[in-house]
Amino acid sequence: MKKVLILIFASSNLLSPVEAKDLILEVTKKDCRRAVRHMPSADVAYKPGLDARGRWVGAADVGGGSRIKLPDVFEFNVNVDIRRYLGGPEADAAAASTAAIAADQAKSAVTAASTAVAAVEAAASEAQVIADAANIDSTSTTANAANALAEHEADPLNQEKKDAAITTAAAAASASALAASTGADAAVLQRLSKAGRVAVDAADKASNAVDKAANATAASELAAEAISAAAVITATAAADAAATAASEAEATAATALAAHKADPSNEVKEGVFTAATAAATIAASASAASSASAAAVVSSATIVKSTSGATRATAAKTATTAAAEAVAASGGTAVISNLSDGAADTVSAAGAAIVSSDANTALVKAFRDAQKYGGLNMAVGKVRFDILKGTLTFNGQPFSVSDQAMLARVCQERLNKRR
Repeated sequence: MKKVLILIFASSNLLSPVEAKDLILEVTKKDCRRAVRHMPSADVAYKPGLDARGRWVGAADVGGGSRIKLPDVFEFNVNVDIRRYLGGPEADAAAASTAAIAADQAKSAVTAASTAVAAVEAAASEAQVIADAANIDSTSTTANAANALAEHEADPLNQEKKDAAITTAAAAASASALAASTGADAAVLQRLSKAGRVAVDAADKASNAVDKAANATAASELAAEAISAAAVITATAAADAAATAASEAEATAATALAAHKADPSNEVKEGVFTAATAAATIAASASAASSASAAAVVSSATIVKSTSGATRATAAKTATTAAAEAVAASGGTAVISNLSDGAADTVSAAGAAIVSSDANTALVKAFRDAQKYGGLNMAVGKVRFDILKGTLTFNGQPFSVSDQAMLARVCQERLNKRR
């Protein structure tokens, strides 16, 4: 409700009686506030240590307020990264791209090496089966020889038992030698395959492309050596089989010749002799061819051991090709299968390792190029802000309004990024 103060003036000094009788003045509360200065009550003013109800509380400036005394003038240097204008960012990008390529190539090299080592592990398993069979045969043949010898000693005048003892003893010696040879061959392949797998595992776990490539290279070279060793085993077995066949064919021809000479008019014996002689000739030729191929395998294996990289892998592949020729010449079956595939895997592994190594070389160069632009910061001036005067200068020259606006915008962007 509007509050009104009514004043009636009746003083004769101011108005006439007639005028004073009818004059009424209205003064509102708003008019009073304008006319009278506000005088706050004593209990309204702030008192340190007291709340609005007069109760004691801690002071607003706990601890006595800030004890840090700010300087009147702030200064800082302005530096420019010169490398930005000399190709530094481009060099960094090139190094990053090269690093990605090197990582991919290293991964490919590890995969290829693992495939090659898997082929070696398969060959080692086959070699071990051959060795185990040879060992069993040697044990059996040795037992037969011992029995034959015992029978001969029990009846020394019996020529048949004497001949059996001699024959079985020779067979036992041959079987023992074969068991020792195949056992040694299997051990070599087992050693190389295990070393290759260790290298592959190390390459797979390596945290950088350089170590991956180095271990992948080691694995591929072990695979090449193992494949060439398997080729030697296969070619030697084929050549030995061909030589045995030629020897047996020659013996058959000699027997047929003796029979023909004893009865030269017998056409049947003459035909047997002719066929046996032809077979012996063919067997001898096959044995010679198989032996030549086996020699080529050994030669290639020697190259494998004395070389590295692509040359080593190529020599291993050449060895497997010659081994296949030795087997074909003998007319038999390869004692270790899939050597050609293993050799191809080895060549692929060697190629991938070389590509990975080249990628690492490029990576090193790229990082060295990027490092050429390092540490090229240059101080170009000093910014000075005087708090008391409110002035902002750069190298003693005042900032323009537009300069200050730009600086404020940049600073705000930087501060927002840190949030």
